[in-house]
Amino acid sequence: MSLFGERRVAAIIPARGGSTSVPRKNIRPLGGKPLVAWSIEVAQAVEAIDRAVVSTDNEAIAKAARRHGGTVARRPAELATDDALVIDAVRYHLNEWRAEGRPVSVVVLLEPTCPLRRPKDVKACLRRLAEEEIDSV
Repeated sequence: MSLFGERRVAAIIPARGGSTSVPRKNIRPLGGKPLVAWSIEVAQAVEAIDRAVVSTDNEAIAKAARRHGGTVARRPAELATDDALVIDAVRYHLNEWRAEGRPVSVVVLLEPTCPLRRPKDVKACLRRLAEEEIDSV
């Protein structure tokens, strides 16, 4: 049995295409692979994660994600602007999954701009979430 019993755990990797501070940052290479690939690999290495998606509006990011084993979930352009909040993209995907009959109870947000995060860090956070009476880590 998983840490969360029957509750589903999803990882969302938010990677929009319109970064103005560092253009194309989510697909820029770091250590021989695009930035977004690091988060995909972490999500794949954490057994408690039932579903992992790269949330993007951008075809180049989608291609890079797929090339590195990621699943892509498209988000509307209005949720990928400089003023858009990541939480709104997360809500968008959660609502989509709920409408499809595949609700998610726990969300792991894996920002591509944190490439040094390790699977054991995510596992430790999930363990705390499951064992303590808290709603976020």
